[in-house]
Amino acid sequence: MSSGSQSTAPIGPTATTWEDAYQYLLNITSCVSPEETEDSFECLRGLPPDQLLQAQFALQASPIWSASFIFAPSIDGELIPDSPHALLEAGRFAKIPFITGNVKDEGTGFIPTDIIGDSVLLVLAAIEPIDPNQAALAQVVQQYPNIPALGSPYGTGHETFGLDPAFKQASSLFGDVAFQAPRRNFIRQANAHGLADIWTYSFEQISPDRPAYLGVSHATDVPYFFGEARPGVGSEHYQQYNYTEGDRVLSNEMMSYWINFIHYTDPNGRSDTPDHSTTHSDHHHRPKLPEWPQYNSPAQHNMLKLNTRAIEVIQDTYREDGMNVFIANPQQFNYKRSVASPGNGLT
Repeated sequence: MSSGSQSTAPIGPTATTWEDAYQYLLNITSCVSPEETEDSFECLRGLPPDQLLQAQFALQASPIWSASFIFAPSIDGELIPDSPHALLEAGRFAKIPFITGNVKDEGTGFIPTDIIGDSVLLVLAAIEPIDPNQAALAQVVQQYPNIPALGSPYGTGHETFGLDPAFKQASSLFGDVAFQAPRRNFIRQANAHGLADIWTYSFEQISPDRPAYLGVSHATDVPYFFGEARPGVGSEHYQQYNYTEGDRVLSNEMMSYWINFIHYTDPNGRSDTPDHSTTHSDHHHRPKLPEWPQYNSPAQHNMLKLNTRAIEVIQDTYREDGMNVFIANPQQFNYKRSVASPGNGLT
C-alpha cells in the first residue's frame, strides 16, 4: 500500500458524515426542494449524469471542502461494519503479508499556498466530518507548533519558500493526521495481533523540477514503482521530469523489492539464493539489495528509507508524540466513529 494505511480518509456513519457537504450539493442542484420526490437522495439519483458531475466538481472546488474526503466510504453497518480503527483494534482484518509506506512530505500538495497564521486549524475543520473538541485541538497545536524548522517539507530548516510559516505547520499536521498516523497505527495493531510479515518504507527522493516548497510530496514515489523514473521517459500519467541515472537505479531497486514481495511474499527474495535477492539486470545497481527487515513492534520499528544516496534502515519513531495525539484520540479525529455511537459519535 502507498500513502499509508487501508483507509486514510476520516470516516463516520452514513447518516451524519459530511452532512454540510451534502446540503451544499443539494443547494447547487435542483434537489434542495425536489418537486417530484420527497427524498433528496432519490432526486440526486435522477439527475442527468453530466449535471451531477458538474455539481460534484463545484463542491470539490469550494475552499471549504477542497482538501476534504467528502466522497470517501462511510460506515453503513453492513458493507462497512465499523471504522477501520475499531476493526484493527479487534483484530478483524486479513492476516496476510503486506508492504506499506509514505513519502516524506505527504501533506504539502494539499495545503493552499496562501494559508496564513492561525487559519492552520481550518485544515482540520476541512478534512474532518465532525470538528475535534477544543482539548484535542490544543494538543495538536502543542505538538505541531508554528516553527518552520519543524514543519514540512521536513529537513529544510527555517526556509519558508516565500510562503507564510503556517504552510509548513499545516503541511506537517495534514500529512500526519491523514497519512502517517493511520499507517503507523495499522502496522502496530497488525503486529499486536500476531502478524509478523510486515515491511514499511519512507520514500525520501526529491523528484527533479518539483517546486521546492513541495519537498517529497504525495504520490511522487509512484513513477519509481513502475519504471517511469528514468531519463527521457514521460507518459500520459506522469509528467516528464529531468530524472537522472540515479533515479533510474533507485526505481529498479524499488521494483526489485516489490517483485520479490509479489513472488516470494518477502521483499528480500529467497533466503537460499546467493545474494538473497532478485534484482533487475543493471550494472549500475548497488552490489546487493540492502536487507529490508520486518517491522517488529514494540521491539523494533524498522523502516526502509529510500533515496538515490542510500537505501538504509531507520526507525519509524519520528514525530511520535504528535502522531500519538491522533492515534490516542480516535473519536476526535474520526478514526473511530460507529453507527452505534450516540449523537455525532464524539465523546
